[in-house]
Amino acid sequence: MNCAEYKELLVAYVEGLLNETEKRSVAQHLKDCAACRAELKEVSNLCSRLVNNGKNLAQTNLEDVVLERIVREQNVRLKAASKVGASLNIRRIIMKSKITRLAAAAAIIVATVLGLHLFNPFRATVTFADVIKPILNARTVVLDFIVGSEETGPVMHDIVVGSRIRRTFSNMGTIMVIDL
Repeated sequence: MNCAEYKELLVAYVEGLLNETEKRSVAQHLKDCAACRAELKEVSNLCSRLVNNGKNLAQTNLEDVVLERIVREQNVRLKAASKVGASLNIRRIIMKSKITRLAAAAAIIVATVLGLHLFNPFRATVTFADVIKPILNARTVVLDFIVGSEETGPVMHDIVVGSRIRRTFSNMGTIMVIDL
């Protein structure tokens, strides 16, 4: 055998898992090969550290802590799943009956129509043409223009009948009537 094959047997040699023939062969090779002896020392140190760490872990309550954490995580997940399950139960109840499905659909349609009607940004708004149209179609229009304050400012009073306009100026010391 060569060194690579002996190195593969070193762990079994340390653990005492080899038969007598293999054990003698490895022991003989270790007497002659310094590289394999160094490898055997590393494997032995690693094995002893693993055994010591195992003993230390056995003395701690790590297993209990891990199990408690697993149980807590499972409880959290079960609570979350039950919340989802409650909403699915409501959906199943609604979808089980034909009448309930129709009522739910009707409620959704009514809500949509009301929403579109109340919050429609494209609804017509009042424009200048809508305001001026009744004025232009009126037979008589009376307009008062006040410049300044209502008590002391001059007032221009117009009465429009058809194509005729009567304009009266007052509060300027005199009253002037103009028929156009």
